[in-house]
Amino acid sequence: MLADGGKDDAAKDYLKKFFGNVVAKPSSGSNATTTFLNGTGDALISYENEAIAARQKNQSLDYVVPDESILIENPAAVTKDAPTSAKAFLTYVESVDGRRSSPRTGTGRCCPASRRHGPGANDPANPSRPSST
Repeated sequence: MLADGGKDDAAKDYLKKFFGNVVAKPSSGSNATTTFLNGTGDALISYENEAIAARQKNQSLDYVVPDESILIENPAAVTKDAPTSAKAFLTYVESVDGRRSSPRTGTGRCCPASRRHGPGANDPANPSRPSST
């Protein structure tokens, strides 16, 4: 809104009206998706991976990936005393193969090669349509 020449007051008014329509504020994306699938609300704003997981469980859910979104980066770490398996997992997640696998579950996109999606995901070439994979 502001990028299109709107004013701060207009943006604040829009957000007040928007949040006036919110009927639930669950504590997480997972809880929000469950609440929505149980019949609360007419629309859901959540993470793509939540929609993909719901579809993989054969729950009827349609979703759209907006042209513009918010970059969410989830930090990861292991403790000094972590088992070797935890350290290996973190090494994998940070690897090219790990970054390429994350989009299949809707948990991230790092590069064009990672635009492959798995079951339940929308087609990256047409984000409003389910993928055939």
